[in-house]
Amino acid sequence: MLYPEEVDSLLKTGTVARVEKIHLDDDFSFLVSDQANPPIWLMPSLMWLYSQLSFVQVAYLLEVAPPHAPAERTLLIALGVAPEYAERAVRASITEIQPLCTQNDVALDITTFDPAKERPAYLRQRGVERFYGPPMH
Repeated sequence: MLYPEEVDSLLKTGTVARVEKIHLDDDFSFLVSDQANPPIWLMPSLMWLYSQLSFVQVAYLLEVAPPHAPAERTLLIALGVAPEYAERAVRASITEIQPLCTQNDVALDITTFDPAKERPAYLRQRGVERFYGPPMH
């Protein structure tokens, strides 16, 4: 099944973004940098996209690394979205930013959380700031 954002991309470009889904164990952990420097070329596209997706309530961009290799940093987008819209939000995000990430040779991961529940611990760490949506308590 394709979501409206993917159909639009298919009609405009003839392609659909590649999506890989992985499941992480509940005890999976990573280090969050409090020095995240969001790429300037990425932020306008994300801000525009999430303003079009009414079900995305809040978004964070973090710089993360595995605990055993803190120098191997990557970017992670964390989206606050109701569970029934999570897959669509992720796929719309990938559809929008995959060409930009490819052009800039940047790997980026996306995860979701239910904003009706407590914010995940990794989002409460020092230096983590939202880039879209109202403050969450």
